[in-house]
Amino acid sequence: MHLMPMTIVEHMFHLGLPIAEKILRPIVVYFFLIVGLRLAGKRELAQLNPFDLVVLLTLSNTVQNAIIGDDNSVTGGLIGAATLLALNYAVVRFLYGHDKLEQLVEGAPDVLIENGVIQPDRLRQELITLQELEAAAHKQASVSWPKSRRPMRLGTTRS
Repeated sequence: MHLMPMTIVEHMFHLGLPIAEKILRPIVVYFFLIVGLRLAGKRELAQLNPFDLVVLLTLSNTVQNAIIGDDNSVTGGLIGAATLLALNYAVVRFLYGHDKLEQLVEGAPDVLIENGVIQPDRLRQELITLQELEAAAHKQASVSWPKSRRPMRLGTTRS
């Protein structure tokens, strides 16, 4: 009976995979997700709606086993999490000094309101509704939105 606590501790912290594999798996998944999300568009990263959130949560669950492999130990999870955090820290620091590479990874911003005029073609391209644009403008508080309740037409000058 005295051996049982040691068995529990051993199961919790014994690595089922080599440490190098535990470090390499999250790195591969991290870069796959960066490329995949970049190809999927900016919406997944900036303008989440409930459907986008479901996709991101499901995506995280889908790649979980690719990160942890056949190892469910606490130590393995901590190594995977520490690897992801360290990798993200390094990538963000690296991209800070490399503007062209950062733009390649993050994409160029799209101007949705130019000189007070909503750009409907850009809204359609980014799959952003007028209501989502209005909500984002209110959050940023940098764009003055009309206070009247009159209908707004796309492509008209805002005053």
